[in-house]
Amino acid sequence: MCGISNLTFLWICTFIAVGESYNGDDKYTPKDFCVRLITNNSVLIRWVEPVTLRSEIQGYTVYYTNDTRNLIEHWNSVIIGNYPMTTVRNINLGETYHFRVRVNALGLDKLGPLSDVFSFRLINRTRSCYDKPETATINTPNMLRATATSYSSVEVWWNLPYDPHQVKGFMVLYGTSELGYWSNKTTKTNNFVELTNLEKSTTYTITIAAITDNGLKYYPNEVKVNVSPEEVPMEVEVIDVTGDSMVIKWLPPLRLHPAKYKIVYYGVKDYVDADGAKQRETLNKIEETVDGHVTTFELVDLYPYTHYYVNISAVPIDLSYRPFIKINATTDVGPPGPMRRPIVNGLVAGGNIQILLPKASEENGPVSYYYVIVVPEQGQDPDLPTEIYATDHLLENQWLDEEEIDVPYIAAKFSLKIPYAFILGVGVHGGFKNYPLHQNKKYRVFVRAVVVTPHGQLFTDSPYSDYFSLIDERKKYLKLINN
Repeated sequence: MCGISNLTFLWICTFIAVGESYNGDDKYTPKDFCVRLITNNSVLIRWVEPVTLRSEIQGYTVYYTNDTRNLIEHWNSVIIGNYPMTTVRNINLGETYHFRVRVNALGLDKLGPLSDVFSFRLINRTRSCYDKPETATINTPNMLRATATSYSSVEVWWNLPYDPHQVKGFMVLYGTSELGYWSNKTTKTNNFVELTNLEKSTTYTITIAAITDNGLKYYPNEVKVNVSPEEVPMEVEVIDVTGDSMVIKWLPPLRLHPAKYKIVYYGVKDYVDADGAKQRETLNKIEETVDGHVTTFELVDLYPYTHYYVNISAVPIDLSYRPFIKINATTDVGPPGPMRRPIVNGLVAGGNIQILLPKASEENGPVSYYYVIVVPEQGQDPDLPTEIYATDHLLENQWLDEEEIDVPYIAAKFSLKIPYAFILGVGVHGGFKNYPLHQNKKYRVFVRAVVVTPHGQLFTDSPYSDYFSLIDERKKYLKLINN
C-alpha cells in the first residue's frame, strides 16, 4: 500500500530479520531500517538494533552515497553513538541513495560487521514504515505535542496507547536537519518530559518510542517545534516577598489569548527543630485560577522561611493543556518558633545554680542569637508577660553595680547556638556580665530568641522558669545528700 504524505512526515523503509551473530564475516542485519525526508535536502535515518547486540555496541558508522560504483571507503559517512538514529544533509531530492551500517562493537580489533546495502529513491510518494498490520495496533497514536517553554527548553507531552505490562518507559528522540546526531531523553511512564539546553530559535523534530524488553517500539507520529516560547506566560517573576506573601507577575503569551491562567504552588520547609533535629515538611499543593486579562496575582497565607515552587500556565479557550512556567522563591524569615520553659537544675560545684536552657525551633528561619534574662522578684504580678521587658531597657542594665541589680538584666548572649546548661552568677558571656545572685532574693529566668532581618528584629520568649533562690536550692541540696 502506497500513500501520499506530507513531506515532513515521509518515511521510506524495509523490514529485515535480526541476525543471529556478528562475529567473523557475518553481516550486521539492522531491523526496520527506515529513511524519512525532513526537508528537500535532508533525511532522517533510523533502525532498531538487534537485541543480542545491544550490550556490546559502542556506536555505528552510517555510509551513504548516490553512486555505488565508488568503493565504500569513498562513500560519505557519519559516526553516531549507541542510539540508531541520525540525520544526513545535502541530499538531492528524486535521486536514489544507498546506505550501509557498520557496527562499532566492543572487543573487536578490526572493523565491525557491515550491513547489506539499503537503497531508497528519495521522493515524496512511498510506502510508509508503519503500514505493517502487526505494528498498527501497537503504534496507533492519539496525541504528541510540544511547545517551547523558554529560548532553550521545550516541553513534550503525549497521550499514546501502550501495554503497561510490556512498556518500561518512553524515549523521546529529537534533532534538527542541521545536526547528524540525535539526542534522547527517557522517562518512566510519565506522559511528559522537558528537553533542555536547546538552541535558541532552532526547529527540532521530535519523535517517541516505547521502551520494552525487546527493544524500542517507535510510534509513527512526530512533531516539529521552534525553540521560541509563544504559548506560555512570558517574563514570569516574583516580587514583593514578605514572610507570609509574594506577588507573581508575568506578561501574556506572544501567540495565545488565554481564557484564564492556572497557578499551582506548594512549599517545602527545611529547618532544625527545637531538639536540634533536621526536619523537612512538604506543604500541600494549592491551585488558583485568574482571568485571562490579569497579569499579577498575590499568594497569601504563606509560611515564613519556606521555599515555594510556583507553576503558571496559560489556559486557552478550548481548555486544552499548555505547559507550566516554573519559578520559585523563599519567603522572608519570621519570629523564632516556640520554646519550652527553662528548668532549674539545682546547685553545682562552687555553690551556683545551674539552669537547663531551651532551644527555639528554627521553622521560621535561623536564630541570630539568644539572650538569657534574669528577673529578680520585686513583688510584681507573677503573670506579667515577658514581652514587657524591652530589649533596649534590658541593655541599659548591663553594667550596673552589683548591689543595684534588683532589676531584670541580661546574664548572657549566645550567637547561633545556645548551650544545654548554664550556670548563673559566674563570668561574662557574649559581652554581658553574669551577676552573682543574692542569697535570699528569689529569681526567675526566661530565654529570648532573636532573628535579625533587614526590617528589624523579631523575637520569641520562652515561658518563665520556676522561682528559685540560692538559700532554697542549698536547702534542697543538703536534704538530698543527708538522705
